[in-house]
Amino acid sequence: MVLVELPSGCYGFSQKVSKRCFNSPNTQRFFTCVDYSPSSQFLMTGGADGCLRVLYPGISKSSSIAKKLTGHTRPITHLAYNLREKIFISVSEDKNIRVWKDGTWVCLQSFYIYGMKDTPVSSMCYNTLNNELYLANTHLGYFFGIGTDVYQSLLRSHHMPLCTVLYHELFKQVISICQAGVVSVWDVFTRKAVMQFKVTAENCVGHTVMSLDPSRRKLIVVTSDGKLSFWNFNNGKELYVHPVSMPKQATAVVCSMNRVFVSMKGSNVIFDLDTQGQKNRFLKHHLLKDITCMDLHESRLITLSSDENLVVWNADTAMVMYTINNTCPLVLLASETDQGKISDLPFKKISQSKKTRKTNAKAVKNDGTYITCMSTNTDETNADDGPCENIDEQQVSLRPPPLLTSWQAHPTKVVSVLYVLADDKIITAGLDCFVKHWTDRGDCVGIYGKEKWDENTIISSPELDMKPDTAKMEVSPTTVELSTVVAASWCEARW
Repeated sequence: MVLVELPSGCYGFSQKVSKRCFNSPNTQRFFTCVDYSPSSQFLMTGGADGCLRVLYPGISKSSSIAKKLTGHTRPITHLAYNLREKIFISVSEDKNIRVWKDGTWVCLQSFYIYGMKDTPVSSMCYNTLNNELYLANTHLGYFFGIGTDVYQSLLRSHHMPLCTVLYHELFKQVISICQAGVVSVWDVFTRKAVMQFKVTAENCVGHTVMSLDPSRRKLIVVTSDGKLSFWNFNNGKELYVHPVSMPKQATAVVCSMNRVFVSMKGSNVIFDLDTQGQKNRFLKHHLLKDITCMDLHESRLITLSSDENLVVWNADTAMVMYTINNTCPLVLLASETDQGKISDLPFKKISQSKKTRKTNAKAVKNDGTYITCMSTNTDETNADDGPCENIDEQQVSLRPPPLLTSWQAHPTKVVSVLYVLADDKIITAGLDCFVKHWTDRGDCVGIYGKEKWDENTIISSPELDMKPDTAKMEVSPTTVELSTVVAASWCEARW
């Protein structure tokens, strides 16, 4: 490689031109392509051995190689530099494109070229003004980077449909999981993912449910293969796998003290599991055809079936407290004959609450529409002030509450909804791969991982009393901490 330095000012044939030569040792070919960074004043070169080398042009000897970057497995064919983003882009014969940060020389992103012929890329054009990358052999392919309108329109919160979304009130974080088993932890102030990790096997795709334990420090996950596991969502490390596996796809999971409750699709069985895996049982009730929704309110386990029957259990004793039959508008106090069936699961080892007002209301209008998820306003400020009856020291409303508002949140099925009590905001997740933030009036504040919104319209920024405890913790190899890494900077558009 020859580096020619031209004198500044007017150029003429009489002016002296200096040049320096960089030679590859022996028969190795270090220099197949090169580009220069005016920002760091370093050269990056690509070699036939698949390695990138960073050189300082002020020294002409081989010792000027400041860093050797690996990752490609075939010869490097093209290099390009973006001064605005301060990144290098390298393309090799292995159809791998890598994005490198200028100065730190960290690989920010790696993705492969699909859809083009197997012949090597013969030409590359990088439009740095609009952050577009064009590649050509016998076909033409192009990628859109951050900043383009097309890229923004293709951005999603997840690459697969959503399954569940949670909100951590103390850390001010939204936790979402998709059908690929990828968990994303979002900061509600910056609307960016600060942590991302995978809780399933590489090719495992299916419905996954999750919940937080009572301490709000562990993530309880039930994957499509039936595995129940506990995770540290601050560093993506799997802490514990429960010895009991679910025989069917889980529809919900909640945790109360040292008990975990899991419901399954097409089944009226509730798995009531001890967190240590020793005292396990299951619950059944004749009013529950199946269990589509399940939630906890203090020590009460609330279960809802697709035929609109509702059963409220005592989570500590597994006794039925109240029932709501779709044929009766009143909340009924459960008698001895209304109790469910409780059976113990064999253990197999492997390698008091405040008073609450209750009511009954129909949540959907159109025939064929059914409830997929639910969330409650725990301060009960919207409770009905109409006539009520005292049943077992509980105030039960005698009329359904009025519908305050409704709106179309997603074009497809809504799989999870949360009510954020601190600032009257609602978070939804849908099969359209979006996690959305709403006001309680139905105004969309923004989309996680896609749009920016005014942070002042979300929540105030008080000093947090507790920070995520990630010190001295081992990080899972499938974890991606996104605070210093630009993830998903490019997307494939069309071939």
